[in-house]
Amino acid sequence: MSDTAPTQRRVLIAERRLPAYRVPFFDALRERLARSGIALSLAHGEPTDAEQAQHDEGQLPWAQRLPTTYLGRLCWQPFSTQGFDLVVIGHENRLLFNHWLCLRPRRPALAYFGHGTNFASQAPNALRERFKRFTARRAEAWLAYTEISATRLRQAGVRAERITVVNNAIDGAELSAQLACIDANARAQAQTAMGLTPGKTALFIGSLYAGKRIDWLLEAAALCASADAQFRLIVVGDGALAPLLRAAVAQHPRWLTWRGACHGPERAPLLALADVLLLPASVGLAILDGFAAGLPLISTTAPGHGPEIAYLDDGVNGLLTPPNASMYATAIQALLGDPARLARMRAAARASAAQYTLAAMVERFARGLEAALAARP
Repeated sequence: MSDTAPTQRRVLIAERRLPAYRVPFFDALRERLARSGIALSLAHGEPTDAEQAQHDEGQLPWAQRLPTTYLGRLCWQPFSTQGFDLVVIGHENRLLFNHWLCLRPRRPALAYFGHGTNFASQAPNALRERFKRFTARRAEAWLAYTEISATRLRQAGVRAERITVVNNAIDGAELSAQLACIDANARAQAQTAMGLTPGKTALFIGSLYAGKRIDWLLEAAALCASADAQFRLIVVGDGALAPLLRAAVAQHPRWLTWRGACHGPERAPLLALADVLLLPASVGLAILDGFAAGLPLISTTAPGHGPEIAYLDDGVNGLLTPPNASMYATAIQALLGDPARLARMRAAARASAAQYTLAAMVERFARGLEAALAARP
């Protein structure tokens, strides 16, 4: 029997940039892999000028910063793979170095981490989408955001055994703790101060840009307010369509409140006041914020959702309607007008929050990396 310790495996994750919400994930993943004898390194580049204006960059003292050059939307971000057994990279057409890495004859094992497709594209046969499907097959392993991502990858020809569904999530523990600290009396006082009726309040959280279909949101809310004088909509967010919101509030001060961008502990009191979350289009990780507060999501089948739309179970923890403001309003009114059904959906939303956690994502991700390392001696 040999006394020689097994060689530690080394994994590198290379990210275009490091948003703040990813910091807890990488810290937890590093600790989890260390328990399996796997050393994790992280390298990340710099954000674009537009992303810098969002002030959402994260910091990790153990991560390596990469020189990053942007040529319009294209990104050149070289990094060394020497000494690593597995390298995890993003799957975006604009990441030029990653394509070069896939084509090199001598390279470490590669895994992609991403959506699996361009969910915003409405031209699946366009050249860039065909190229994306081609490159999807160039890696030994896939860490897919959700089951929808995995389905798209299988359709692109990626073998099922190479795919691990990680169920993309954020650290909701802090938000859950903040929500738990808001007692019923404090909630009731805030509702009274804002003129809210329990069971009649909707909330939107997100950036204000055209892809979110703010026009549908406001049109549907106006229909709801016309049918029910107690209906209220709270909008949280900022962006290019801020002037539209400002004009809408001036026109409809009775039922519309706009709070601008809210981050960190500012979100919890507003989530606690609402009964449903309204995101008509481009659903992303905000769905998990809503679930943490027990808010069913009401959305539409409009194209362009992020892969996290997979977490919406139509009729259980939320509703999907056709992409039409009138039908959207009808669904909102029907749910808010049925307290028993709303209570069941709110309970289901909380159960979903317990299912799609950062800890669960870390474990799935770690097992995917372990499987990829085991498949390559």
